[in-house]
Amino acid sequence: MTSIELPSRPRVLLVDDDDGLRRALARALRRDFRVTEASDGRAAIELLAAESFSFDAVVTDLEMPGVSGDQVVAWLDRHCPALAERVLILSGGASTRAKEEWLCTLNPARLLKKPCPVGVIIAAIRGVLDPEREASD
Repeated sequence: MTSIELPSRPRVLLVDDDDGLRRALARALRRDFRVTEASDGRAAIELLAAESFSFDAVVTDLEMPGVSGDQVVAWLDRHCPALAERVLILSGGASTRAKEEWLCTLNPARLLKKPCPVGVIIAAIRGVLDPEREASD
């Protein structure tokens, strides 16, 4: 008997300081992706470094105490630019003018306004994983 190797599901790092929201979203995303959770930006950076940037995409909240989502993206820009291109930002709004301006520089497809339906988040993740397919749809 030969074994069939199933394609692996993409690996997503989900970063949000709201435990309830993060856990609920992680449960929903696990239908399509292998999800690792981080409770804030500092934990996300530690995971990214410890796991040699082995994630296929990152979904992060913008506003978090300590290290915010934009700071995670800036860190990735320096250490793993390819993964930085596959980050989605969840945001209920920016708390500072600098963050508002930063959000305006993002590709609109990478910015997800809270509250965001799970189906939209899944489609956005698929879009950053396969931008050519998304562009042809």
